[in-house]
Amino acid sequence: MKKQLLYIVFLFSAVCGYAQNLVPNGGFEIQSSCPTTLDQLNLATGWSSYSETPDYFHTCGATGLTPPDAFAAYQFPYNGNAYAGFLTMVPGDTNYREIIGTQLTSPLQIGTTYYFSFFVNFTGVPNWTSLATNKIGLRFSTASYSYTNPTPINNFAHYYCTTILNDSVNWVQLKGSFIADSIYQYIAIGNFFDDANMLPSDTLGMPSCNNWQAYYFIDDVAVSTDSSVAFATNIEKHNTGKNLLLYPNPSSNLLHISCNDILKQIEVFDMVGNLRLKSSYTFKTPEYTLDVSSLNNGIYVLKMSYQNGTVQKQIIISKQ
Repeated sequence: MKKQLLYIVFLFSAVCGYAQNLVPNGGFEIQSSCPTTLDQLNLATGWSSYSETPDYFHTCGATGLTPPDAFAAYQFPYNGNAYAGFLTMVPGDTNYREIIGTQLTSPLQIGTTYYFSFFVNFTGVPNWTSLATNKIGLRFSTASYSYTNPTPINNFAHYYCTTILNDSVNWVQLKGSFIADSIYQYIAIGNFFDDANMLPSDTLGMPSCNNWQAYYFIDDVAVSTDSSVAFATNIEKHNTGKNLLLYPNPSSNLLHISCNDILKQIEVFDMVGNLRLKSSYTFKTPEYTLDVSSLNNGIYVLKMSYQNGTVQKQIIISKQ
């Protein structure tokens, strides 16, 4: 956050032949500890600052860091309990960019087509973050970056959005594809264009003074060789009322599932891909309680099948 405002776990493992999301902890759900102040993206396992001081929001966090009541705006996560936040432009602070990054679970292969996506939401708080921009994008690299060794702001990205992103209500999915031309091992997300290349047509709401900023939330980052994995949208969309709730998560004995659709099958896989639990019948109501007491402590993939598709979610079993 701008100063004046004072073991890698695979989130979606390749289970039973399903293509893998190469971005570990793409939804920022897994954390080493709960955020207590701004500027703590490093608490989201695997993620870190690739430039300046991006933020981390989780429902377990301190006041102002607990979605939907986040410091920058009121917004539910697109999925789960967490998201990150970053500034894409700060008039008056030349080329200030907050960029987030992580190491992929495996290097990209030259000549292979990869699909990618992530969701962003514009905060749009009057008199603070009312500036909206375009050119939010991603870049792959063979080297990692950090706060002290930031990503170059050199007007290059493997993908960037040309539309000004000013929707402060809904999550917007940005997505694309490219053919790998190097053995990239890292991904960075943010605005890689300097102020000289941010034309007036690239921003909306630019004030005459220099104390406004462009701030965005980000959630559900995915990279895969399978477009159906990378471009997947979850049925849990608080903005449209299609709520999928899993609670408590972490769980010890009983996991409650609530959704506006009828489940046909529930399966639980461990992170190696072994099927550990299965319920195979059409449930009569959109409310179900799953007994997970037989599972050992750890992280699992919960696969829920509906009439028109499937959803995979990470669950954590934690017993005292």
